Amino acid sequence: MTFSDQLRTRAAYYLIFAMTLILVAIIAGALSWMYWLPSAAKNGAFDNLHIHYTLHEYWRANGFPLFEKGDGKFGWIFSGLAAALLTMIRVLAQLAILPLLLLRKIRIILALLLLILIINAFVQMAENKTGAYHTPIAAMSKSQIEQVARDSVAAAPEDPNEGIRFLQRQAMLRYVLAQYVYAANDPALTKTNLDAIDKDYMQKSRVNIWRIAIMREWCAANDRPASNEAYNRSVGLLSIAMQRQLARGLAVIAIGTGFLSLIACMLVIILWLRAKRMDSFDPGPSTA
Repeated sequence: MTFSDQLRTRAAYYLIFAMTLILVAIIAGALSWMYWLPSAAKNGAFDNLHIHYTLHEYWRANGFPLFEKGDGKFGWIFSGLAAALLTMIRVLAQLAILPLLLLRKIRIILALLLLILIINAFVQMAENKTGAYHTPIAAMSKSQIEQVARDSVAAAPEDPNEGIRFLQRQAMLRYVLAQYVYAANDPALTKTNLDAIDKDYMQKSRVNIWRIAIMREWCAANDRPASNEAYNRSVGLLSIAMQRQLARGLAVIAIGTGFLSLIACMLVIILWLRAKRMDSFDPGPSTA
């Protein structure tokens, strides 16, 4: 193998390395953008109202706009084929652990466990941000929000059979109002609505626990700490602060790998040009 061939081989390795770095940068950048959270003192973690299933009948009866998960931005990413692919990877990783354990491949098992943990974290983060049903805040008129506010403080019905459902609806309407005034950048009203949520009738789900944690953190950062302590619980595998750090870490990885890929591409070009230059000075095989 001539020296120019060696240079071309090295350039091919650098090219593969550069393409790998570009792929990592794209994936890390996309995940960072999808899961990015503003700082604790700034609102903007979500731009829609999560509508819990207990409010669907009320919402439709009043003609309020209601959209399914797949209608939202990025909602399709973790539905359909993408969700099936993540589930398949997780199941295959789990099935591979037992035979690897019998073969005593401890390092591979630890890598698979880490992969399963990462997939679970990203799936939960995606489910936290987008519930099954939501309403874009811009789609709600002022009169509709005023109606929600009136209904959230309406008198309880006389029928005792409707009492529990009514109290559940009141709690969830307060939750909707808290989301709305959070988006409107009003920490005082956000605190008021969070404190008014009846902890005994709040229908807890991963989405509303996550959003209430976001709003509580924002209120506290703006000197309006909510006094209701009913929602100091886990929001998944990662806390709000950890999710924010993860998104920023992914952004750093995306920028760093992108910069390294540029350097690798430059080395590919340099090596290719050197190989071409060597070929131009190669006298070729001598003839007797």
